[in-house]
Amino acid sequence: MALCARGGLEPDGRDLSVVDDLRKVLGLPAAPQLPELLDSHSVEVEAFLLAFLAVVEPYVDMWSDLLAMFERAAAFQGRDQLDIAYDFGGSDPELRFNLDHFRSAVSLFRHVSARFNFDDVTTDDFWKLTRVFQHIKGDAFFIDSVGDVDIDQFARACREDLWPARLPRLPRSTGTRPFDDLVAELWALCDVFLESLRATWVSYADLSDRRQISSNREPLATNVVISAERLREVEHDHWLPALVTTVATVVISGGHDWDTAAADLDEAIATFRNRDPDKTILQKQVEDILSLPLWEHRHELYSNWVCTQVLQALETEVPRLFSVNGRLTFSFAGTHLATFDRFDPRLHLWTELRSPLANPVAKKGRTKAIQPDITLVADPITATDQAPVTIECKQYGKASTRNFADALTDYAHGRPLSLVLLASYGIVDEDTILDRVADDVQARVRVFSELRPGSASATEFQSAIRLKLGLNSTTRSITLPCKIVLTWGELPQDLDISILLKFDDGSQRRISFRDLGSTDEFPWIALDRDVRHGFGPETVTITEFIPGAQYTVEVAAYSHETSIRESGATVTVSAASGERVAVTCPEDLKSESWCPMIILDSGLQVLD
Repeated sequence: MALCARGGLEPDGRDLSVVDDLRKVLGLPAAPQLPELLDSHSVEVEAFLLAFLAVVEPYVDMWSDLLAMFERAAAFQGRDQLDIAYDFGGSDPELRFNLDHFRSAVSLFRHVSARFNFDDVTTDDFWKLTRVFQHIKGDAFFIDSVGDVDIDQFARACREDLWPARLPRLPRSTGTRPFDDLVAELWALCDVFLESLRATWVSYADLSDRRQISSNREPLATNVVISAERLREVEHDHWLPALVTTVATVVISGGHDWDTAAADLDEAIATFRNRDPDKTILQKQVEDILSLPLWEHRHELYSNWVCTQVLQALETEVPRLFSVNGRLTFSFAGTHLATFDRFDPRLHLWTELRSPLANPVAKKGRTKAIQPDITLVADPITATDQAPVTIECKQYGKASTRNFADALTDYAHGRPLSLVLLASYGIVDEDTILDRVADDVQARVRVFSELRPGSASATEFQSAIRLKLGLNSTTRSITLPCKIVLTWGELPQDLDISILLKFDDGSQRRISFRDLGSTDEFPWIALDRDVRHGFGPETVTITEFIPGAQYTVEVAAYSHETSIRESGATVTVSAASGERVAVTCPEDLKSESWCPMIILDSGLQVLD
């Protein structure tokens, strides 16, 4: 993939997932060639480059997860340093780096892909943002209370309590698009500031402790982008609650010259933007990303990131990670990455574990053996036919349905006890792939589309592994009939609840506003209505369980006035026995869909 002269992309087959994501962010239709699409829709270079940086973010999150795994492997060996090597097989050269180099690369990616740069800003630059809104109203003022419950609670917590988990929503928009867009950008800046505060100090009292005034306290987390010294200088006088309440007061009062205000606000925010006045740095940022080895090998590194998700799924079982003499090698010949001693027999996490298969259905690349990306295998590891979980990872934008299905069929035949999982970074059609998997193994195969950091798919992936290994400690009994109710706030206006039914023969059906179902006949589950004006409720009723079926509850945003995590969405299950389980959407949800629970005839599992 190369950067075009105008800032576009020349995608090859491996990069179509990036191109598809760019189309989504920019709101462009599907088309064969992205450069022509950008020209026909008059997409500005700056808009394109910002969209590209947004698309990069999941990769940075993946590499951060990998960094945590590598650091853990070093700690298990009592080392501060660790050498990591990738042997990709074939003609590809080996990729090598040590832990410090990987840390530096992740740090560079975070810096390059950041929307804002706080390196050279001053305390006065922060207060200029507040003064823009004070000047709009024509006087300097300090507000203790706005009259909006969420905003007032946020400001009070900033001054007197623990830092809030998130920014409040503004009570309304001005109706002037340029100004409202700039306020949204300002809120994104404040969100970064709040995240850094939360990672560095527990509360304002902690920040203002005189014993720490002269110190530069080390942050509690590694992704802080504003120095402790700058945070203390800015927030010591309550900048964040002052700004939030001032902005809210101006917006609520209305009737101002929003065009002039937009020009002033744009100038004040420009100091923080991660680019220069000539708008040339953004393109250099993209070029820097494309030239780094981590980006070049992102497809190969994806399967290692999926390993981090397996480790997270089994974190309660205290994995031991391995390196040999300070070196961790991911070899095409196979790597023993971790062992879980709490299982009986012990369980081992392997990459590229090869095992025999007499008659594979795949036409290419597989003759008398299979070699999945990831395997969970019990003692003895030679008994691969006893492996409980086998995983294949795909990060290519264009799915080859036949190749994917053939791989899943071969892995399921070669590992007759395995739950076989396909982890795909890009979008794949689960139904189409499963339709081509051999009938005799479909019940043991799962496909996970858009498996990325923080996604609902990642949550369900981890849950599937735990369920297969009998680690369903969050399962609660449930009796029928039961009702599953979705409620939320005013925005977004249209959230949708759906139930994906997966039957033991491998077939599926989704109950949603497109297929309301029925409680009087198969599948004995129905959605009452589609609410499109906020609040809900949308109610699903189950009157009879289908033996062996899995009911996955999913919530997605149909309209996008705000994100799901800001909607206050809650899913409540009420059973005939009086059992009631309520799950609220987590505030750190990164995707635009949420999978709060799975229901089986044996009980309900909350995906927490």
